[in-house]
Amino acid sequence: MNDFFIWLFSAGIWLLAFTVLFYLLQIIAQWMLFKKAGEGGWKSLIPVYNYYTLFKITWSRSAFFVMAVLMVGSAVLLQYTDSGICQVFGKIFSALVSLITIIETYKVSRAYGHGFPYFLGLLFLEPLFVMILGLGASRYVGKR
Repeated sequence: MNDFFIWLFSAGIWLLAFTVLFYLLQIIAQWMLFKKAGEGGWKSLIPVYNYYTLFKITWSRSAFFVMAVLMVGSAVLLQYTDSGICQVFGKIFSALVSLITIIETYKVSRAYGHGFPYFLGLLFLEPLFVMILGLGASRYVGKR
């Protein structure tokens, strides 16, 4: 029984080490992704501002603000109202946020010179494909 706990503890340590390494690679990849687009890599470290910058280099700043307003509106309507019509609008806003996020993911793929298959990779395996974009040979080609 004691050996089991030792094994479990060592497995936990290895899992923690792998998780920290993976997270550090994500940070470095996002930093490089921003640097390839001519932005400061430090901008990838600041929550919300990193999404603003990503929208700026791949789409438009106004799309970011539309998404932010829709996110706040969705949260308020779904959380703080009991009215049926408000719940419907909250769900519509939430669906629009999801749509904008999917479009933004496609625009990231295009901005770094990739097409639809890479977009699918970003959509379903984002951490891995962001590392490939940031640490690989992909180059920023501009908004498309």
